[in-house]
Amino acid sequence: MTIEPLDLLRSKLSRVRIPKPTNRIYKHECCVSFNTSVRRWLFIDMYIFLAFGKDFVGWNYEKTGNPVYLHIKQTKKLVLEDRPSKKPTILAIGVDGGFDNNEVEYEETHSLVILPEYVSLPFLSVELLEKVRLAIDAILLAEGAERKEQLAAWTADKKQDGSGGNNHAIEHYQEIGYPLTVKLGTITADLEATKMTTAERELDQNTNFDWNQIQESGQEVDPIFGPRYTGLVNIGNSSCLLFSYNCSNLLCIYFNFCCYFILRYYLNQGLKKAFEASPVDPTVDINMQLTKLAHGLLSGKYSVPTFKKQEGICPQMFKSVIAASHPEFSSMRQQMSKVIYEIKLESKLEGSF
Repeated sequence: MTIEPLDLLRSKLSRVRIPKPTNRIYKHECCVSFNTSVRRWLFIDMYIFLAFGKDFVGWNYEKTGNPVYLHIKQTKKLVLEDRPSKKPTILAIGVDGGFDNNEVEYEETHSLVILPEYVSLPFLSVELLEKVRLAIDAILLAEGAERKEQLAAWTADKKQDGSGGNNHAIEHYQEIGYPLTVKLGTITADLEATKMTTAERELDQNTNFDWNQIQESGQEVDPIFGPRYTGLVNIGNSSCLLFSYNCSNLLCIYFNFCCYFILRYYLNQGLKKAFEASPVDPTVDINMQLTKLAHGLLSGKYSVPTFKKQEGICPQMFKSVIAASHPEFSSMRQQMSKVIYEIKLESKLEGSF
């Protein structure tokens, strides 16, 4: 006997929750892979509010028994290549007057999917139950936990007065007692103010910086793709954090770690094994996130040509769980790999490595 989709949904209502403001809602990236709503789509568990890619949502159903999912799919909008770019007037990215972050715009579609049969109901269906509709609206309107974590990291860089920095000037004054200070670049040798303010100078330097100084200037470089050639999206100190664990620091101090990392988290442990061993929320499990990182970097699954370039993977979940026990590394500030290694040795995460 075939059950109507709406009747099937009614029978699963106990596994649908309306999220509260305190709930963390993951909706931009799969918890066990680097799949996104653009890259292979996402399914949001409507009871625990975690996102899973198509290849992994069945694992979550087997583990939790949660059958109802919000299916999110994004497709890129066509953008004219010759659209004019405006000169930035403030030192910021992605805001009015700031640098263009060249973010791609997407069209998003939604549907409701019930496992294990993958029965689909259109989101705009007038027959959807009120509880389900309220839950979907709350998920779509909420700020994703992934972006909240990134925003919190940036916010942590600012002091209470909004100036940022490390209070070195204040500490120097308290120690020496001399109140007169001059910020570098704001005054000439003749004690005259420079033509540009500090903010204007920073803006000018960022706008006119010659990137050829640190790139292969004038050289034809062929992009490479495939296993072991996966790039990383820069999210502040993540590259420092990642490479200090996986490359510079550990190659110099603890060379065998790289082989151990590959062997333990890639060759000897699949994503499903790590997921089955993780708690209900795999985003807070160091073993799961290390395995996710290893498979993301080494499998080649995310190292494919996209308009002759590679999008790379964003290690935000790895950074969040690895830095959770230390407030300094939860920020976006740069840190020395030596310091990160020392904290790792003192950390309770030691056993995970």
